[in-house]
Amino acid sequence: MHRHVRPAGGGGGLVDGPGRRAVIAVEGIDGAGKSTLVRNLATALNERGERSHVDRLSPKMGSVFRSLVDETVQGADRYQDVLPGGFRRAAYIVDAVVQFRYRAEFYARHDWLLFDRWLQTYDVYCDGESRHDEWYQRVARTLPEPRVLLYVKVSPEIAVERLRGRGDWTVDNWSPERLLADLRRLDGQYEACMTRYPSAVRLDGDREPDVMLSEALATIDALHAGAAA
Repeated sequence: MHRHVRPAGGGGGLVDGPGRRAVIAVEGIDGAGKSTLVRNLATALNERGERSHVDRLSPKMGSVFRSLVDETVQGADRYQDVLPGGFRRAAYIVDAVVQFRYRAEFYARHDWLLFDRWLQTYDVYCDGESRHDEWYQRVARTLPEPRVLLYVKVSPEIAVERLRGRGDWTVDNWSPERLLADLRRLDGQYEACMTRYPSAVRLDGDREPDVMLSEALATIDALHAGAAA
């Protein structure tokens, strides 16, 4: 598993003060409630007059991978099962850096950039080593450091029910046993990964969305209070 370490203050030239063009990143396994939390946070922050934008790192690369697998490999479960993890991680990182350079002017018009997943996703979901890992880690350090990193920890059993509710691909194509086993595996990898980020705020994803939203807003308010002190 890979560790993306950045110098203090982050990179990319986007964070120049508390709550101004700052990144809030939300992490967790599939079905944790990340997307719901990000949407709710954006609504709440916008209502408070803090301009917020919801985004994802490298939002199109997954579709590119799917098209490659669909066109060249018959009967493959997912592109993750076909394309090497090191290759996917490298492509995601390079695309994310280009994304921030290309959208820098647009991002600069916002107080908060809310990201549904961050670099930790690549550590967890893109297993495997690459001969150029050290170089790609250097490239990743040019991305901004999240001002707030929220880790939504959910029980895999509850995540399964949420995936069923939204009609996820894995629900239709995998047995319940396989899906639960995969979520437990990812949960374990996230637990190991997030120990390397002691400043991350852990939220109980088993609870209702409004409870998680209140805790996330309290974290942001504490950040403001600490910066003003």
